Amino acid sequence: MNEDGENMSMIAYSNDLRERVVRMKGEGISSLSIGKVLNISVRTVDRYWSRLSRTGTITPGKMGGYKVSLLEAHKATLKLWIRERPEITIDEIAQRCRKDLNIKIGRVAVWKMLDKMGLSFKKNSARQRARQRGRAFKA
Repeated sequence: MNEDGENMSMIAYSNDLRERVVRMKGEGISSLSIGKVLNISVRTVDRYWSRLSRTGTITPGKMGGYKVSLLEAHKATLKLWIRERPEITIDEIAQRCRKDLNIKIGRVAVWKMLDKMGLSFKKNSARQRARQRGRAFKA
């Protein structure tokens, strides 16, 4: 945070600073020395140098914004799995995604997609005894 209480951790450094970093690194100056002189971390120096080597640019990538789920193109498959086995868990769906779709995805991402699709998982134990456990489409 700066003196105004603003969170500075999410603001990209200027291209001017990035250019100075890669110029100095190109001149053979160590990452530690560059970090001390420019008051940035050694990791930041190494990331800028690596980015330049990898992509040919030092321009920062996009920060924030909407990211399309890896499961977006597989909604029909998810619905099929749930219809075949209504008691399937979120963890089991994530495992099947890894195994059958070759998509490594976390349980939160699976839950968010199922919620977006209008699916819910009833956790109330009294209700579960009265009807079949599993997912149901929201009305």
